[in-house]
Formats: sequence, C-alpha cells, structure tokens
Amino acid sequence: MKTMQAISLAMVTVLAPALGQAEQEAMPVGSVNHLLDNAGKYVNERITVPGEVEELLDPRTFVLESGGIFMDEVTVVVPKGTKGFNPALLREDSDIRVTGTVRQASAVDIEQELDFKFAPAIKIELDSADTYLVAETIEAR
Repeated sequence: MKTMQAISLAMVTVLAPALGQAEQEAMPVGSVNHLLDNAGKYVNERITVPGEVEELLDPRTFVLESGGIFMDEVTVVVPKGTKGFNPALLREDSDIRVTGTVRQASAVDIEQELDFKFAPAIKIELDSADTYLVAETIEAR
C-alpha cells in the first residue's frame, strides 16, 4: 500500500506542473475596451486581445488600441525572449493579437520586474498608465 501511495505522490509531483500549464490557457478578451473596463478581473491573468498598434514608444513598447470610437489604449511591453517577436509587426495601424499577462503597476515596478529600461521621456508618459500587458506572443491578424 505504501508503494502505491509513493507512486501516486510521484505521479502528482510530475504531472502537477503540466496540468498547471494547461489550466493557464490564455483567456480571450474581445477588445482593449473590454480589458480596460474589467482590468481588475484580468490582473495577473494570461489573456489574448486583438487590437491595432496606435503608437510605437520604443522598439519594445507600444500602445494597443481597440480601434473604435472611444480609442481605449493599453501599453504593451515586449520583454526580451518573447516568442515569435517580429518587430516588423509593430507598425502603426497594424492589426495584431497579443497574448500576455495583465499587470497593474507603475512604470518603475514594470522595469524592475522585467529588468527592462524605459527611455526617460517614455517613463514620464507612462506614469499615467497603471495597466500594462506584458507580451508573450504577438501575431498578425
């Protein structure tokens, strides 16, 4: 009986990380507008959201918008090592889909967390933002 318990425990230990990854599928979010209206619900969650590149702040930071009348915008940070990152996708008015983790933090906190450095002029602009999307993948739509 103890052997079966040990085997069961070993199986749980091996399978738990894989099951956790499967449970963390990115949640589809219909628009940047919906994301921002419900930002508290999505904090620290993996999501996929479509949008349009509104403005390039630097080679790894841009503004994603819904493209509708209200022009809701979220700042997207692309850390080093982002899968399939293709800077060519990041042209103003490009239709893209971003998968990543929603963060509500200051620009300084994002820099420290990701070992990232915003240009001083961009950091001033980002001081008013409190919701960020830390990208894992970026795809053309």
